Amino acid sequence: MKKMSVVDRVLILLASLLAAWQIVFGIEGAPTLSLWAYTIAFGTLLLACWLLIIFGFEILDNPLTVVVSTILPLSLSLGLVWEYWPAWRAAYLVFVVLGFAGVALTRLFRPGKAAVITLAVVHGVAGLVIFLLPIYMSLSGLAPSGFMLVGIGGALIGVGGLLGIILLALTSVAVLLGGIGTACVAFTPTGFGPTFAPIARFQWLYLFYVATGVIFGVMGIIATIALIRGKSNGYRQAVTMLVLSLVVGIIHIISSRALRGSSQPADMIVYVNAFTLLVFLLFRIPGIWDKVNFARRDDHTSGMGAGVAMIVTGAIILTVQIWAGPTHMLDGINYADVWHWPLSIVGWALALGGGAIIGRYVLAEPEPAEVTVPAIAGK
Repeated sequence: MKKMSVVDRVLILLASLLAAWQIVFGIEGAPTLSLWAYTIAFGTLLLACWLLIIFGFEILDNPLTVVVSTILPLSLSLGLVWEYWPAWRAAYLVFVVLGFAGVALTRLFRPGKAAVITLAVVHGVAGLVIFLLPIYMSLSGLAPSGFMLVGIGGALIGVGGLLGIILLALTSVAVLLGGIGTACVAFTPTGFGPTFAPIARFQWLYLFYVATGVIFGVMGIIATIALIRGKSNGYRQAVTMLVLSLVVGIIHIISSRALRGSSQPADMIVYVNAFTLLVFLLFRIPGIWDKVNFARRDDHTSGMGAGVAMIVTGAIILTVQIWAGPTHMLDGINYADVWHWPLSIVGWALALGGGAIIGRYVLAEPEPAEVTVPAIAGK
């Protein structure tokens, strides 16, 4: 176990002071349960910081530490759901209660594969809520733009190869689906009413958007696979794809607004692209780059990253008619659901394949050996 340096202690002390300030002054106007959840989350962070300062990193080896640390993401994500996603309050509250009970029981009384699976599921769901919900609320105009920083903070908490793989997979699929979706108006611009008719004069440009969307999406998928396999050029491939896609996406937004007065759904894809590029650039910070772990082949982190990335990608494809529907409704027809069965097959294949990969890596974890200490008779 690494010894805690003076710099580590100072940074942890600053984190504890920020948590204390948030408890006393930073929480206002939230629903009662959200207020309690936020207070518990930051209180847990404050306690964890002081325990680390006093006992050092060695305390992380204690099984009870894992149980207590689960309170932080569960409480914070519950507060966010209760405040900003009312329709899922009851369901997520049940998940939080059962998730914490599952982590506690498996970690304390049945360590091993069951504990690893339970911990991965609970932390994974809570982490995705903390990361995605604030960003979605901000980009949808349902919360102030500054609320997106909560999601970015959640991303930085989980910074590493796993986050990069998931984000790159998500962005690649969004770019690919965006390119495929543009094909409808690119090939028949006059077939979707007067709104898209002006595109006919620049049909070549939208055919270019289709081609680049498909090419960049495939490039992103190839880069994701390279990162999972620990290829040395995986990071460079990812950044190249993100930069090129962002440039074309910005041009797409400008041209669509000039021709038809709106650029949806290209806006959302560009926002996701820009955020992923920002995260990948942050990875190059020396202190973070050492922990990103892109260079290791087939280790537990990249294996979990492959599985989670496939599950997230599958979920995005399976729900495309829901999240893309509002911007693809024409004459009462949801054109985001035109390719329902092909997308459903691909989505389920990715989701089930990702689950199988996670299961394989989790089940490969050796069960802890039972250690018996022989009694010593006499001295």
